[in-house]
Amino acid sequence: SQQVIGALVSMVANEIQVAMKMAPDERWEEAVTHINKALVMIHSNVAQEATFHLSRALSQVTSIGQTAMTKLVEDKIL
Repeated sequence: SQQVIGALVSMVANEIQVAMKMAPDERWEEAVTHINKALVMIHSNVAQEATFHLSRALSQVTSIGQTAMTKLVEDKIL
């Protein structure tokens, strides 16, 4: 099961790399850092400790998304 979790987190990390190119924001780096720390913990058989870093990464991604949505609304694109 840790292999599956590791694979899924790696897929998320790849998606973040794509998003960094499509929507530049300095907060992506913090999200990537937390994802990488979570992957290290997962591969070190302490997956339960990875939840903190996954939560922090999710928080950064959510903040970036909120900022993008606000900008799109302000620019009357949405």
